[in-house]
Amino acid sequence: MSNFSLAFTIQLAKNSPGDSPRDQTVLVKAESPTSPTTPLHVKVTANGLLQLSYWAAGEDGRNTTERNFASPSDKPFLAGEAYRVFISRELVYVKGTDDPAPRPFQMVTMRAWSPDGSLYMQLPPSPEQRIHGPVQGNEAPLCFFGGAQWSEGRGLRGIVGCIKLYSSAIPPPASVLDLYAASGGTMIGSWSCRDAGSFSLIDDLGRNHGKLKGNLRWVLSPYKSDHQLSVFVNATRVKA
Repeated sequence: MSNFSLAFTIQLAKNSPGDSPRDQTVLVKAESPTSPTTPLHVKVTANGLLQLSYWAAGEDGRNTTERNFASPSDKPFLAGEAYRVFISRELVYVKGTDDPAPRPFQMVTMRAWSPDGSLYMQLPPSPEQRIHGPVQGNEAPLCFFGGAQWSEGRGLRGIVGCIKLYSSAIPPPASVLDLYAASGGTMIGSWSCRDAGSFSLIDDLGRNHGKLKGNLRWVLSPYKSDHQLSVFVNATRVKA
C-alpha cells in the first residue's frame, strides 16, 4: 500500500447531547491504536478534517516518525452534510536543481465534492515536508470505518457508501462525475452498497466480500442522484 487511491461517500452524524467530537476512522492498516508501523490510516478528525497518517523514516533510514497530512482547516466536513471524497498517495522521485540524485517524494492529493457537484475542498500535492524514506509496513489487515479488532465501540457514526479502493494512485478526478468512472487492474475492491442485505458487504468485482459489524442499518444515499428514477414511455423520458 505504498501507492493507493480511495473514493467514498460520507455523511457524518450530528453529535447527541453530551457527546464529545472524536476522530473517526475511514481506512486503517494497523496492529494497534498506537502501532509505530502503521503504513496507512485515513480518518476524519474531531474537528472535521480529512487526514492521512503513516509512519516513515527519514532519507537516512533513521528517526521513524508519524507523517500527517490534513485537508484545509477552513473546509471541514460538517455533520449532517454529504460529501464524495477522493484521496491518494503516490511515491515518486524528484530531482532538484542542486540535488545529486532523485529523492523520494510522497504526492498526497485530497478532493471532496458537495451533493450539487461543486468542488468543496482540495489539497493539491506540495513538496513541503513530504521528502523522506519509504513508508513502513506490517501484516495487519485493511479495515474500513472502525472495523479493526482494537477499535471496538469506536466505529464511524454516520452514512457511508460507494467505496472504491485502488493499489495505485489513479489520476485525480476532475469532477464528481469522473469520481466513480475510473476502473482498471489496480482496483482492489468496489463496494457500491446497492445490494443491501443484513451484514453482508458485496464487492462489485466479486472478489473481496466483507462482513459489517456493530449497530447499523441500510438507508438511501444522501446523494439524490444515486436513487433517482427515470420513466420512459416509447423511449421518451417523461416526468415521474
